Amino acid sequence: MSAERTERTGRTGRTDDSADSAVRTCCLVCPSWPEDDATGFERVVRAVENITPRLAVERPGLLFFPTRGPSRYFGGDVALAVTLIEVVTSAEVLDARVGIADGVLGARLAAISASPHPVVIDEGGSAAFLAGWPLHTLVRLAHADTEMVGLLERLGLHTLGAVGALDCRSLATRFGPEGRRLQRLCQGFDVAPMELSVPTAELVEELAFEPAVEQAEAMVFAARGLAERLFDRLRARGQACVGASMTLEDDEGTSLCASWRWEQDFTPRVLAELVRRRLEPGDHELPTRPVAVVRLRAEELAPLSGRQGDLWGVDYADLARVERLAASLQGLLGFSSVLLGEVGPGRTPLERTRWIPWGEPRGHDGTGPRVRRPPRPGETPSLPGGIPPPSPARVFDPPLPADLLDAGGRPIAVSARGEPTGAPGHLRCRALPGDGGSITAWEGPWLHDLRWWQPSSRRRRAWWRVIVGDETHGIACLVAIEHGRAGVEAIHD
Repeated sequence: MSAERTERTGRTGRTDDSADSAVRTCCLVCPSWPEDDATGFERVVRAVENITPRLAVERPGLLFFPTRGPSRYFGGDVALAVTLIEVVTSAEVLDARVGIADGVLGARLAAISASPHPVVIDEGGSAAFLAGWPLHTLVRLAHADTEMVGLLERLGLHTLGAVGALDCRSLATRFGPEGRRLQRLCQGFDVAPMELSVPTAELVEELAFEPAVEQAEAMVFAARGLAERLFDRLRARGQACVGASMTLEDDEGTSLCASWRWEQDFTPRVLAELVRRRLEPGDHELPTRPVAVVRLRAEELAPLSGRQGDLWGVDYADLARVERLAASLQGLLGFSSVLLGEVGPGRTPLERTRWIPWGEPRGHDGTGPRVRRPPRPGETPSLPGGIPPPSPARVFDPPLPADLLDAGGRPIAVSARGEPTGAPGHLRCRALPGDGGSITAWEGPWLHDLRWWQPSSRRRRAWWRVIVGDETHGIACLVAIEHGRAGVEAIHD
């Protein structure tokens, strides 16, 4: 979970809540809010900041905040919930749901069940409220391990209350720290993934511009360098950063601040990306005068936990260097100039190839642009009727011109029924060694008739996978025939 807070200098400072306690929490859920509309949700965040500046935005459409101060100011939890609904409604959000309970999980479930009126769970009553919810709720809302939850359900524990009532020592002995964490969640407590500490004032990096600058790219580039220096200092101390803030000062001394919290360890790339998004034009405040100083501060720290290499030999040090290099190139060339490829759903290798700007979420889990291992078979299946595995290593757009011939040297054609005029015997293509050669093995054809209902965009193609040369040192190619012309669409290296 990530949290972001934007404030003008002089607003209420941060306070510390217990890492393993039931903090009284308010949750606001907008069920129909698009998860990719972060800029639009900033308008809602700014409206809620009129109640309290300490917000935790997990994603667009979902935010939390502790109720201790606001509840006292507005005269109780019920009055606070009603006020929050009125404030959000004034921001033109009509489907907001509000829940208040002990702990984040209890508040979120209270908000989910709050339609249309707010649901306020009495203090100390979150455990009883959570007891009837199914145990699988933890997978969806608390990022619990699916296998462990499935095992508990097979043992007959189907509700949060059943797990919360277990003996804590027995559960910790059998399932370790993760089992204890799940039990604490079922009992209505907030369980932080790390023990946070308040950093010393010296963990600050800043850069002064001479003269002041107005370009957002210059500020992002400066923030990336500051983040690198700040995180180098943290690593030398054996610490990791899970919360950070940025301050921009203009040439008249006016400050604009933004702060973020990240459940996983911050990295310089993540922090620089958050700065870039904060400086994008939208419904939030931006510097109105040239910026003279950029300052980054580590707000929350945790012990540095090393990352163990995986079984397929990924070197995380190398990956970190790749990430820093790509982020530097992006700062020099522009956000859309550095792209990252990934495999997605589709029927052909070209359709399954995705190019995503570095820094944008990628994959079904939205884990970000970190370099990852290639997908294992079955992880990104092709659509029905697609080219069967294995996937090729090189894909060409447009296809390389080629000639697919039968044993007699005649070009191969495909009828409307998908019947070829002969078996592949020879492939000629200038991109292949020796301009191609005899085909020793082949499979296909696979006939595709795409968008047959729309004549303007209809495409009829037939594919073969062929091996040019002997089976030991030959080259496997994916060849397509369209409108009587052949082309090499991909090569298996």
